[in-house]
Amino acid sequence: MSGNTYTPKRTFADFDAQTRDFEKSDDVLDVITGIMTELGDNIGAYIGGKFIALWLREGEAQIEDQSDLDLLFVNQVDQFIDFVLRQRAGLPADGGSLTPAVTLKLTDDIVEGYRVIIGVAEDGTETRYEFVGGRYVEIDPAPLTLRSSSARRKRMS
Repeated sequence: MSGNTYTPKRTFADFDAQTRDFEKSDDVLDVITGIMTELGDNIGAYIGGKFIALWLREGEAQIEDQSDLDLLFVNQVDQFIDFVLRQRAGLPADGGSLTPAVTLKLTDDIVEGYRVIIGVAEDGTETRYEFVGGRYVEIDPAPLTLRSSSARRKRMS
């Protein structure tokens, strides 16, 4: 398993100069609003949180069209990472969640057209996520989800 390691570092705050237009489009905000509603959070859970734009699909990144990059947002309420994935023609969709992680490793393994992700927690615990049925799901070790709120557990099931 090889791949690159990433840490969300940019802040999704006040739509400043470091937040590009495709990262703050109405479509992206609609997906985030849906996630917030599902979890009972408000926009503050994301606005001050960190985020990153990555190419999660198989193959080489299509850098000439950055609006096809997938977005990962750190929820400030529970530190879980919520996905806004780019589907056909760059349309964003809810792509699931990851348990809290400090670092993300994108592997070369592919499941249903998307890279497998390894989330690395502060204590070094690694959790594997695969794209299954249109969302990233926790594969191993599953018990980490049990530490989350009931709304979060429902979202991740």
